[in-house]
Amino acid sequence: MNQIDDQPAHELTTNRELTDEELVRVGVQRLTKNDCALLCLTCRAVWTPKEWPDGRRRPFQWRCPNRCNW
Repeated sequence: MNQIDDQPAHELTTNRELTDEELVRVGVQRLTKNDCALLCLTCRAVWTPKEWPDGRRRPFQWRCPNRCNW
């Protein structure tokens, strides 16, 4: 079992790339294979995840900018 499966969606604080299943669980879909754009399944907002200067993903990048899944 994945360690994320036991956490409520709002506690997914990891900065690693989430799987498609994990994204759907928080109401988000990956629009492109290389993860350049995410789609909120509630309000249909589209955004691009941000990274730190060293290339690591910032935490909570799966959160909808309209706060649908916060």
